[in-house]
Amino acid sequence: MKTRLCLLLLLSITGAALTYAQGEKKPRTIADYQPRTLQQLTNLLPETFRAALAARGVEGNKDMKQIVHGELFPSRVKVVYSGSQRPLLEGKRNLVISWANQFAGMPEFYTVPYQTELLFTEGVERYWLAVHKDLLAQDWKQGEALELCVIKLGNVRIGAEFEPVLLVEKVVRQ
Repeated sequence: MKTRLCLLLLLSITGAALTYAQGEKKPRTIADYQPRTLQQLTNLLPETFRAALAARGVEGNKDMKQIVHGELFPSRVKVVYSGSQRPLLEGKRNLVISWANQFAGMPEFYTVPYQTELLFTEGVERYWLAVHKDLLAQDWKQGEALELCVIKLGNVRIGAEFEPVLLVEKVVRQ
């Protein structure tokens, strides 16, 4: 219990420091998004989180439900649209709400428009990504190659796995 409290305190302090360090907020441009793969982004965590998780060990991390962080890792990823969609899973929705309440000046800017996930593939791997409601009106075809601008809010436990919570902010047609 003491370890859990210490980790929670460390994560809160880290989040506050990152928020303060961000300075004046400005809209992200295409240049702000770094080329990455979804596989790279899935495993990417701020170094403070990585160290804290490593210190706890595998057994200590089994009870964790979510990791919320202020480092967004804006990324450009190349994917193929599968044609499938579903409502945002409850665990992911809860993480978006937690993130927005901690880091967003206007939480509804993230909690309201991200209610739907679309299925994309990268190689043979499949990824469900939360897509902004304004982008849902675009007429993507199943099998269409897209370049997406995404941010990562954290990870959430879905079953036995930690899945990234990725929000699609922009689409760059290929």
